[in-house]
Amino acid sequence: MKQLWKQLLFSMVLLGGFCTVAMAANESGSLSVTPNLNEKYSEKNYPIQGVHQKLGLTCKECHSEEKAEDYSSAMKATCFKCHENYEKLQERTGHLGHNNNIHASPHFTNIDCDLCHKSHQPSQNLCVQCHGQKTMKQLIVK
Repeated sequence: MKQLWKQLLFSMVLLGGFCTVAMAANESGSLSVTPNLNEKYSEKNYPIQGVHQKLGLTCKECHSEEKAEDYSSAMKATCFKCHENYEKLQERTGHLGHNNNIHASPHFTNIDCDLCHKSHQPSQNLCVQCHGQKTMKQLIVK
């Protein structure tokens, strides 16, 4: 019985050491990790509020509700008052490069803008909830 406890303790110490080394290597970037294609954009967060505020726009430019607590999502119809249409938006975001332009996604025309772009919160790359980073480049249409 004593021998079993020694083996169990040794195994746990060995496993703990391996996990510690693996986590340290991952944090230092020495392990091969699939890059996040939108990392350079999502890290900056680009909340809609901040971008529109810099342009001097007020909330009423997109929202018609009287009280702020009644504001509903602006959605595509309101966004396209300024951003025109899907094709124009794909052109305007073309500087991101083909592999990073999520607006070139085959799903793009079927989703509301605010699914990824949040007014008062950071934008999110929701594609990676279903698609792995390795396949993202294959999904974006040319």
